[in-house]
Amino acid sequence: MLNKKFPFLHSKKSENAREFFCAKFWCGETNPRDDIIIFTEIGCRIFYQPRSWTSFMNRHIVCAILFLTLAFSTEAQTENSTAPVNWERYKISNRNISIMLPKLPTVTEGSDACNEVEKFSYYAYAENAVYEFTVTAKSKERFPVYCQAKRKFGDVNLVERLAELRSDKMGTEEPSATKGERQIYKFINKDSTRWLFPDMAKSRWVELAITSRADAKSEEERFTSSLDLSGGDGKEIGSGSATMLGDAEVKPQAPSETKEAATTEALRIVAKPQARYTDAGRTNTVQGSVRLKVTLLVNGSVGTITPVTVLPHGLTEQAVFAARRIAFLPKTVNGVPVTTVVTIEYSFSIY
Repeated sequence: MLNKKFPFLHSKKSENAREFFCAKFWCGETNPRDDIIIFTEIGCRIFYQPRSWTSFMNRHIVCAILFLTLAFSTEAQTENSTAPVNWERYKISNRNISIMLPKLPTVTEGSDACNEVEKFSYYAYAENAVYEFTVTAKSKERFPVYCQAKRKFGDVNLVERLAELRSDKMGTEEPSATKGERQIYKFINKDSTRWLFPDMAKSRWVELAITSRADAKSEEERFTSSLDLSGGDGKEIGSGSATMLGDAEVKPQAPSETKEAATTEALRIVAKPQARYTDAGRTNTVQGSVRLKVTLLVNGSVGTITPVTVLPHGLTEQAVFAARRIAFLPKTVNGVPVTTVVTIEYSFSIY
């Protein structure tokens, strides 16, 4: 039974990955015998079948039907990962913050408990631009007992973040900037603009960023001027979108033909969320990497994800979940966005 060797096949959360795995195992070179593999609610079950011309034909007929079924399910999945661009006000009630965004964003957490820091980043894609909204604040939780060194959150955290932005952004300009009566820091480089809004009276700061192609028109003024650090109404973001929402009604186009050499702008990954280490994986001291083939679509959404290498105890699922929230600018050829398939690796290790 394959389930014993690949425990991630048990979960319904990885249904698409399980279907592709079953199809790949049965129809691919990994199954040298004419085994029958049945996809069930609890995973793939394998039964031995002697070789024969009939079994050979049956196998290939069923393979064709299976892959056609998967193709339609992938198309439906892609349609569900798009949304029209509709600028609305969203809020984080427990932080008394609201802002205008083009779609429901994905949410990524990146906290450091031993330094009393909690960080939440929100990403939304719209019309060849990625909009980022990040809150870095003092953690409300106590220091964990496992911390060997502890440091309280304060002004030094903000000073260190500004130093990081200045050192990492080679060639960045930093003009003086204000939004209303608030002094802010502004960083500009070739592909993005970032604003940092200090709010240390509330033990936090907020960063806004727009990453786009040079010829893309972004909603900079609407985005940055809408930030309200005192709350306000709006739709609750909560846990956000489970996948990066691409633009609706964007279809692949063939690059324009020209006698000159094609002008290509590479795929740009703006944010790659980390995969969470599961309690079961940590308890069983599982370490290693999950490699995924990820389809990054022309409309800014994530398409098919196929596991290449897997890990047990929910780690493969966590890698797939993280990959679904990748924020990126599609590759372009002669100014036309194109779909790209990339291999992405998520590593899990116990320190």
